[in-house]
Amino acid sequence: MSKERRNPCLFDQANFLSKLTFWWLNPVFGRNPQSVADKSCQYDVAASDEADLLERRLDSWWKKEVRQYCEGGDANLKKAILSTFVLQWILPGLVLLLAEVFRLCQPVLLGFVVGYISGDPTLTPKDAYLYGIGLGVMVFLHAITSTIYFFLTRRTALKMKTSLEALLYRKVISLSCEAALMTSPSVVKEQFTANGDVFTGVVEHVHYLWIGPVQVAVISYLLHREVGTAGLLCLVVVVAVVLLNTILEVAASKLREKSRVWAEQRWQLTSHILAVMVQIKVCCLESTLTPLITSLRNKELRGIKGLAAVHAILWCMLGGVCRLMLLLVVLVAMDTQGMVTLRSVFTCLALLDVLMWSLHRFPVSGVRDWLVMGSTLDNIQNFLLLDEEKEQIKDLRLHRTVSYRNEPYADWVVDIDHMTARWPTVHTGERKRFQKRRTRDSTSSTKSLLHESDVEHAFSLKYLSLQVKKGELLAVVGPQLSGKTSLLMTLIGELPYEIGQISVNGRVAFCAQEPWLFSGSVRDNIVFGDTYDATRYEMVIGACSLTQLLEILPEGDETQVGERGLDLSRGYKAKITLARAVYHNADIYLLDDIFSCVDSQTRQDIMKWCISGTLESKTRVIVTRNLQYLKAANRIAVLREGSLFDIGSYEELQSKGVDIREFVTSDQSQSQHKGQLEAEEENFRVRLALWKAQKEDVKSDDLTSISDLRLLFTFLSGKLFYCLLPLLVLLWFGAQSLGLASDWTLATWVSSQPATGASAEQTSIIYQASPVPLVSPSVLVTGRPQENVDDVAKPLLYPLFVAIATVLGLAFALALVEMCVSAAKRCHDSMLEALMRAKVGFFLTASAESVMSVFSHHLSFIDTCVPCLSYLTAETLLRVFGLMVVMCAINPWLVMAALPLLITMATLQVFGARTLKGVRTLREKAREPVKSSITETLQGLETIRAFKRRDHFTEGFDAHLNLLSWSRFLALCVHSRLLLICVFVIVLFISAVIYVSIMLVGSINSGLLALCVTYCVTLLTPVQALMQYAVSLGDHMMSVQQALALRREEQEPALFSDKPPPDDWPNRGSITFSSTSLLAGPNGTYLLRDINVHIKSREKVGVVGDAGSGKYSLVAALLRLGQVQGMLFMDGFDILKIGLHELRKNISVVPKDPILLPGTLRSNLDLSGLLSDEELWGILEQVGLRDRVAGIRGGLSVDVGVDASLLSLGQKQLLYLARAVIRKTKLILFEEATDNIEPSVNDQIQRILRAKFRDCTVLTVAHRLPSVMDCDRIMVFHKGEAKEFDTPYNLMNTGDGYFMRLVEQGSRRQAQHLRSLAELSHQQRASASLMLEHAVFMATEQLHASTEDLTFRPGSLAWSNLAKFTKSQDSLEKAYSDWGSRGDVRDEEVTSPLARPKPQVSMAPAQKLINKRRMSPNRGKRAGHADREEVTEKEEGGEQLPLLSYDTPPKLLAQNSAESDEAGREKERTYRPNNGKNVPRSVESSPIVDYSSSPRPRVRSPTNQNAPNRDTDRSSSNPRGVVERRILETSIDTPPVPRRNFSPSPSIGEASAPPARVQGRSEKSRGRTSGRVGYPSSRPRIISGEYSPPGQESKEDTERIIFC
Repeated sequence: MSKERRNPCLFDQANFLSKLTFWWLNPVFGRNPQSVADKSCQYDVAASDEADLLERRLDSWWKKEVRQYCEGGDANLKKAILSTFVLQWILPGLVLLLAEVFRLCQPVLLGFVVGYISGDPTLTPKDAYLYGIGLGVMVFLHAITSTIYFFLTRRTALKMKTSLEALLYRKVISLSCEAALMTSPSVVKEQFTANGDVFTGVVEHVHYLWIGPVQVAVISYLLHREVGTAGLLCLVVVVAVVLLNTILEVAASKLREKSRVWAEQRWQLTSHILAVMVQIKVCCLESTLTPLITSLRNKELRGIKGLAAVHAILWCMLGGVCRLMLLLVVLVAMDTQGMVTLRSVFTCLALLDVLMWSLHRFPVSGVRDWLVMGSTLDNIQNFLLLDEEKEQIKDLRLHRTVSYRNEPYADWVVDIDHMTARWPTVHTGERKRFQKRRTRDSTSSTKSLLHESDVEHAFSLKYLSLQVKKGELLAVVGPQLSGKTSLLMTLIGELPYEIGQISVNGRVAFCAQEPWLFSGSVRDNIVFGDTYDATRYEMVIGACSLTQLLEILPEGDETQVGERGLDLSRGYKAKITLARAVYHNADIYLLDDIFSCVDSQTRQDIMKWCISGTLESKTRVIVTRNLQYLKAANRIAVLREGSLFDIGSYEELQSKGVDIREFVTSDQSQSQHKGQLEAEEENFRVRLALWKAQKEDVKSDDLTSISDLRLLFTFLSGKLFYCLLPLLVLLWFGAQSLGLASDWTLATWVSSQPATGASAEQTSIIYQASPVPLVSPSVLVTGRPQENVDDVAKPLLYPLFVAIATVLGLAFALALVEMCVSAAKRCHDSMLEALMRAKVGFFLTASAESVMSVFSHHLSFIDTCVPCLSYLTAETLLRVFGLMVVMCAINPWLVMAALPLLITMATLQVFGARTLKGVRTLREKAREPVKSSITETLQGLETIRAFKRRDHFTEGFDAHLNLLSWSRFLALCVHSRLLLICVFVIVLFISAVIYVSIMLVGSINSGLLALCVTYCVTLLTPVQALMQYAVSLGDHMMSVQQALALRREEQEPALFSDKPPPDDWPNRGSITFSSTSLLAGPNGTYLLRDINVHIKSREKVGVVGDAGSGKYSLVAALLRLGQVQGMLFMDGFDILKIGLHELRKNISVVPKDPILLPGTLRSNLDLSGLLSDEELWGILEQVGLRDRVAGIRGGLSVDVGVDASLLSLGQKQLLYLARAVIRKTKLILFEEATDNIEPSVNDQIQRILRAKFRDCTVLTVAHRLPSVMDCDRIMVFHKGEAKEFDTPYNLMNTGDGYFMRLVEQGSRRQAQHLRSLAELSHQQRASASLMLEHAVFMATEQLHASTEDLTFRPGSLAWSNLAKFTKSQDSLEKAYSDWGSRGDVRDEEVTSPLARPKPQVSMAPAQKLINKRRMSPNRGKRAGHADREEVTEKEEGGEQLPLLSYDTPPKLLAQNSAESDEAGREKERTYRPNNGKNVPRSVESSPIVDYSSSPRPRVRSPTNQNAPNRDTDRSSSNPRGVVERRILETSIDTPPVPRRNFSPSPSIGEASAPPARVQGRSEKSRGRTSGRVGYPSSRPRIISGEYSPPGQESKEDTERIIFC
């Protein structure tokens, strides 16, 4: 509670008359909504409504109940609340009693006025005026008292709600650690939201439980006075109505329970889907999961529809019962008394009208609300009783307080003497006897919430003695579950101890292992309630490495963080948490594994500048698992199983033989930890960019400016609405017409009876007796008794008309229910569709809790309240309007009074709607801090209590709760003021109608005047109901507004395009990034910038980078999860121009955090559902999951549930790989798991990636460099740019590259291991290239031999003979001569291939080239290039393509290896980013090769005619006349197989990316070779977005060969 009140409450400053008339609301009344919200929040809550005051009143009574509970009795929260607000309960009851007395007086006085108007000779005009004055006074007093009752009951409910919420928060902040861990924040929030309207309903209706019987007795007495014993029949009707209400309410409760069960399942499924929406979009499962939610929604709506139908039956039956009751009373009265006067009929109708309105609340509404409140309070009571029984058990009376001292001259700061501590979760004999004595049910909610164990103890620290000296750095180590954190919890008093003693000398600052922030600015989280010191603050910022964070935040240290602000990464949260402890300037610092959330560089800085710098003179107790920091500690305490195993310095422990490495983090765990940090940093960068873009993007279509009526029409509009609207109108008018006919029939029949003195017009007041109005009775004004109807038949027609009208009314109600349920279904479906189609950025920035609030809390109001209130508001409005029309038609002079009334109500509607909308906006804003405070307090209990900030947070919560309470109270006052003004105007109008009617007796038909007076008297109740319905509907329009806001979220592009790619696309898997960038939102910052990279088909590429480098954003760009700019090609198609599903279904993604979707294991494996069990088991065997799945009960049919834990993280990734095997996609995106994964499973994953996806392009995003060292190439990212892209071997030979910086971040041993892996992969790839080249050469020669029809024995084409081949044709003929001269071949069998006739068969390209040159007349003149004639082959498209030849045999790569390595390093230095220059992005000068299934390699001629001809530079001194051909340089890693097919155009093919070159071997480094297979060099090499175009290479580069 705030000690200083800046702006005292307006209500407290007002006098009694101002409070009674709500005149004090003028400063905030009638303004626009935003100004109302801004102006209202400046005032404090009323002094009597402050949360702290109300909580203390309730807590005093609740402690009595707790004391009784601990003594073996039962606690009763309802009793405590009623005892606290007993006076606030009694006073409204007395006011209601007066209001009902005034209301019962109205029918009596109305009878006298009607008697005078109808010509009763016993009444004089003076008597009539007196009765008229009395009637007006009774109406006025009833209006005032009913308004006061409404205000008092609602305010009492608000006080109860506020006091209970304050009590709940104090329970939350005082929970023990075990209770807090066992209690979910969602459960606690449910306790806060559950008491929303239960108090309002029960306080308003509970008084009818005792006033109702009194009212029935009085009405029965008055009816007996009017019609004798016939009046007692109302008791029978009351009993029948009560029984009917009870039966229908029981049925409604069952339907409500079924609907609630389905709703909870839908909420759970929606919440789970919302948490993994990104993966759902990646897997294209939106259309699969939407029917699951829709089916649950349909089941829920069936219950809601049945519930609404039950209520509709009740409403319609009550109207029919009222009419039949009147007929029964009249018939019995006529039979017993022989006559009935119109005065008696009107009086009976008015009394029955009062009775029917009371039966709406008594007894069903009161009993139902009381039971609902009891059930809600029982759940809250179970939560409030947590930890209470443990405090009262004698053998569990544990010490929770630590002895804090202040002895500045002592040399110790912590002294633990033989301490034994444990969590009090045991069931000892004393506790069992305690529970048996209390006779509690074994299934209590307290026990279920705590999940207490039946073992002797869950964990304990046993006989631990330790003394920490002043200024000492004590490191605490030990295996998992050894008690390290428990030791720190004991020192701050969170873990209670049984025996021993703990003394702490000085102030304590605590830094939890899990970083915690609350909603507020960065500065508020660091200062944490202390006085702000700028000097110390700056020092702490630098010591805790927070300078970089404050530079990137848009508002610096004033940026709002936490649940209601920017969600920081775990590393930044840990830094702020540490800064909070350092700023506290304590004597003792307890640091629980603070290094586990930051990277290695940050750990070194914190250790140097903070722990060993700023805190050097302080006592530090640090829990860590890092070996390098243990050496800096003065002493190391080793814990084992809760006991102190040993203590000493690092050298002393080593001398004792204690293996410290046993307690430190392994290399694999460090790698996993690094991966987690990198992923979190990457996600934070994305969230920050989206958050900035969201702050800058101001939406113009703000829904707060839309009126409630427009929101309602938007909600109801739909196809069914327009179809049912005419039917509803017909049913409504039909039911009203038949009801009117029944009234007219009864009126004419009664008026025709002797001595009744009644007219048909007067008897039409029967309409007013019905609690459910049917139609405006304006047509009755000209009604006349029908002379042609037999008087005997009229009593029979009346019940017939009533029955038909009731049936039509029921049909109308059911049709209306169908329309409203359809609107609710359409609203949910549209929200779900908008959620499924929303952009990924929405899920990264929006709070999951706020989205789920729309699907649960707001949607429940839309389902139940909005349709009902819409019907009641519209129907009541039409009824009031009909009554006004009838009265003005009877007496035209009343138009002069009706116009001011209508103008006043319209003005109130305009200004009142603005004010109420502003107050509702303020209420919604004030509700968010209250909700977020619950979650944040539960997560930071240890920190709050360790820093002694419990009172600080309690005051903060009270401030938030006071603002919420003030907004609620302000809305109530505005509502009451509107109601009071309307009632006052209506009372004036009623008085005018009464007096004018009395004055006009004789000039207007007496029956019409009586009807007019009766209508005006009954006008007050519908006007009051109309105001309440309209305000309540406006309140629930906030739910519709939230739903519409969700439906208006920005959507993703189309899922399918007009020009989809072919069915077999992609068939290769090549990827080309051309000036590709990824933005966070349309106007956001760049996550990736200007990426120019070409990835060949079947290439295995590793993607690495430091934290926040953008390597995960590359996957997002490929999947189009963000705003992509530039061009991005996959197998010739620009993926930015096709549908999202057309793209994502052709890419298999294995995320770093895989999840199992709701359903069976089969549905998670086979998303299409087309494979048989045998096929699925075979695929599981391929990925190594068959044994694991077979060991699960149920196998493939097992239901994994929402939170599936059947498979580990690595096994889930194997399941995703099995999906990729099923889908047979050509592109695999694999994200290395960031959490701890089994080494065997990780190795299995890597083997599967290399064995099962050899024909696929695989991109591996890794944080562990060993995982990508055997990739063909590695792409290195830094700050969103691709800095390096080359083979691992070449990157390792770069001295100061970005990749080497990543390597140097590890230890020297790890760097040496990476270098060994790179060299091994390089040698293996070279060997594979030699074998492939050998195979290609052998196949070419075999084809040549078969074409020439050579007859050689098997084995004659040995490698020893083939090695003799040279580039010249003479060498080729010499080889044939050598084969023919062998002794094992007869001379007659050897024939020169040149002399034989060529068979008419299709020849290979190499054979065509050989034959062409063999037959050339200039065979010996091979000195010039101009004499050479290219051999071409015409493709199907008519395009001439130059052929490749296989001229030279391969040489071993090992030759001249030293020279080759040196040449490679020299060329790598030429490709450094700093040496790159901007060049044109043209690739026309380089040939384009398409790789398909054809074994014949073909090269497309360059389209650029101006490209330099490098063959003209050939030296004429070539002794052998060797013709050097241009070849395409390919990767040395995994050479692609040349294919026959070609891309349609050079601009979108595989080689359409800007060309770049990679490190290779020159011909000089290898020596001259012949017969080698190669391709023209056009391979792109990207360095910081720059490349060397073809045509600018040196001669050495042109001659360079990379093996296929």
